[in-house]
Amino acid sequence: MEGWAIKRALLAAALALGLAIPAAADYWTDFEAGIDAYAEGRYAAAASRFQPLAERGDHRAQYWLGIMYFAGKGVPEDIVRAHLWLSLAAEQGNRGARINRDGIAQRMNAAQLAAAERQIAAWRKAD
Repeated sequence: MEGWAIKRALLAAALALGLAIPAAADYWTDFEAGIDAYAEGRYAAAASRFQPLAERGDHRAQYWLGIMYFAGKGVPEDIVRAHLWLSLAAEQGNRGARINRDGIAQRMNAAQLAAAERQIAAWRKAD
């Protein structure tokens, strides 16, 4: 009987959350599809899965987009965009993003760093 009580409690919680459950399921489906596509070398497909998640503020998707922009995999190679996405992920505590962002920053010239900082400021203002 204890198992049934747990199931009822979970069902009640799911009903109380309403549309949050499908949204969470969609998120995991999209993120996992992005990871799978990246692992299979389908970088453009991975980027198309990560982009909307990153724009909604997901630090894991932001991390992956940063890596992809740095390497030019599925997106144009763009060190400034790489720095932007990795910075946004790092601000949320993503340690890997911080390490990679700092490494990329060492390869950037002053104009590129300034452009990245402008993009970060614009992102914060829009948020």
